[in-house]
Amino acid sequence: MSGTNNSIFFLAIFIFLSSCTENRKPAHSIQELNFEVFWQTFEDNYAFFELRNVDWHETYRKYRNQVNAGTTDDELFRILTDMVRPFEDGHIHIEAHEDNYFNEGKPSRFRNEFSNDALISEFWNIVHHTLDNNGFEPMDSIGYEYEGEKLFHYTLSDKYGYLRFLRCNDIGENYAEKEVVKMRKDLNIVF
Repeated sequence: MSGTNNSIFFLAIFIFLSSCTENRKPAHSIQELNFEVFWQTFEDNYAFFELRNVDWHETYRKYRNQVNAGTTDDELFRILTDMVRPFEDGHIHIEAHEDNYFNEGKPSRFRNEFSNDALISEFWNIVHHTLDNNGFEPMDSIGYEYEGEKLFHYTLSDKYGYLRFLRCNDIGENYAEKEVVKMRKDLNIVF
């Protein structure tokens, strides 16, 4: 490549990379770094921005200037929770310490539609009947028990696998490291 072509090529790469950062500010303090990591973690891992009608890049522009070296831990907690509140997603939990806990998701659609034990039982009967009719083997279960129910239920057909988690820590369970290791082993057995 000639010198002019190299310059144009590197200019194009610079413009592309600059546009990818969308004018993100550098982090000069631990609070700013925490904000940046929080925002980027959602950017890279959250799958439902469109479904939840949240413009995450606009959220960055709205809240980033509120964080600086003088931002207190409590102020940062409020900013982060304000950022995710519009998701109305019960799977989002933020915990800084016992006094700073956030989870403001919409009530479970399942719990709203199947609001008593009889309806829940009928629902699972329909699920099992559907699996049986579609060539799945009898259901097996593994894992920690809570109120007589194991954590994971699973079965296979010739083409598909079915895995059901009965709970996701919404009952106040705090798993110790050894329990998490066991859950991972249980999932390896299932898979």
